[in-house]
Amino acid sequence: MAFEQLAYIIGGAFAGSTQVQVQAVQANGTVVRVYEAIFGEYGGFNELGNATLTANEATVTLNRPLVENEAIFACVITFGEKVGGASQVGPAADLPTGWKLPDTVQVGEDTMTAAEYTEETGIELPALYDPASINHTPVFPNSGIEKLTEIGFDLTEKINATGSSVLTVDNVKNCSLGYNIKFDTDAASNIHSKTYFAGGVKTIRVTDTNNALRFCEKTYTVTVPTPPAPTSEISNESYTFSWAGALLGIEVFADSAFALEMKIDGVTVGPYVDMSFKGANRWQRGYGVPQGPGTYTVTVRRKATPGDFKTFQAVLS
Repeated sequence: MAFEQLAYIIGGAFAGSTQVQVQAVQANGTVVRVYEAIFGEYGGFNELGNATLTANEATVTLNRPLVENEAIFACVITFGEKVGGASQVGPAADLPTGWKLPDTVQVGEDTMTAAEYTEETGIELPALYDPASINHTPVFPNSGIEKLTEIGFDLTEKINATGSSVLTVDNVKNCSLGYNIKFDTDAASNIHSKTYFAGGVKTIRVTDTNNALRFCEKTYTVTVPTPPAPTSEISNESYTFSWAGALLGIEVFADSAFALEMKIDGVTVGPYVDMSFKGANRWQRGYGVPQGPGTYTVTVRRKATPGDFKTFQAVLS
């Protein structure tokens, strides 16, 4: 976490204020939100207002005046993200910087208010620094604010040589009440992994089940290797010329422990024709080619396992 990117309340945290100033080193147009923190058995967090940053600062107009001693905090984009700390709302008379004017001033034996002194003399009294009235304070110790740290998680990838990859979400942080995981456009669930059969950039989001506005989203480039070409039981496929009278033909050969069939694209009648067993795993079939010389695609396959096949080109000249 980069501390310079956190959201801080830097002004306006005093009773009766309807605006606060927020600072965060983020891009122009980034939304910052201000929340009140309610402690105790029925505690919670309510959004008071939001605004967009310009030059790393924003003035947030609140939906109600602030009340003395309540706790408020700012976050970036969504609830609980990049909270820089909580501020305690000071009295209405306090300036948010901790500088304030004295209530009274002693002039000789006379005591008068600061306003009376300025009215009579035309001199404005200097402001005095009162550390007790500064409103940009650190996080309250042992408060609910400490739960607002960013959600985090790790991603691990297991690449399978068979042409798939498993992406797994591990070590989810700062979601003590539970979370859901969403892979890409899938529905959110408590499933921690997904198997991909195509590589590319994937999007994974972990969301706090207690608050849908709290989530962490990451992108990850998945690698899916090309699966190895399937091995075939067929071997030694070949061809030669043959003649049936004046008709030129192709004689096809292949080895297999299982029955084979073959086809010649554009030549054989029907999808495949049976080959004849010649012994020692050798299979053969001749077929006339009335079309004459040319290049023909020949496919040999196992009859009982059509997915096991070999294809080659036969050239007649």
